[in-house]
Amino acid sequence: MAAEVDRDEQSGSGLPVEVLRHLVYRIAARRAASSPEEQPLVRHVFAASGGAAVEHAQAMFSRPGSIYQDGEYRIASVEQVLPKPGEFL
Repeated sequence: MAAEVDRDEQSGSGLPVEVLRHLVYRIAARRAASSPEEQPLVRHVFAASGGAAVEHAQAMFSRPGSIYQDGEYRIASVEQVLPKPGEFL
């Protein structure tokens, strides 16, 4: 990827090359009144960081019109699932 960026910048295209890295996070949420055997609600989000993934999930769970808007779900875990450490996505 670095070689491609270098080649494009030297070609004189006039456009800067910008590399954005977004990761895939698995967000697990549980209802406030859930039993221990109840499975969590799992959603996957693209985000640049774990903090951004949490912000996205919080917005998803409180957005007007969302099936989760009643506030009964709480984020239980945030886990980066892609790319694996050392891999590019």
